[in-house]
Amino acid sequence: MTCKLPVVTDNDAGWVTFPGGSYQPDPKANVTLSHSTSFPLSKSYDKAVERWLPVPRDQISPDGKHFAYADLPPIDNSPIHVADSSTGAARAFNPG
Repeated sequence: MTCKLPVVTDNDAGWVTFPGGSYQPDPKANVTLSHSTSFPLSKSYDKAVERWLPVPRDQISPDGKHFAYADLPPIDNSPIHVADSSTGAARAFNPG
């Protein structure tokens, strides 16, 4: 029995295959948000849509179909963006 698990490192992301524990970087993990930000963001693999997303896992909806992010650096009343995990299309929602 073999399996592979998504792994994010300081420099890239890819797959660790078991047994053996070999690591293979995934060029598809080079993902970015649709607009530039001032801070580097983590990334996560979303099994629901079978693709890498440019946000940490806790910013992905439980069903994996959407993810959220804020403009960085945060500015008062800056919008929260909610994106479709499959397409990356995002809508902005203003707080308050």
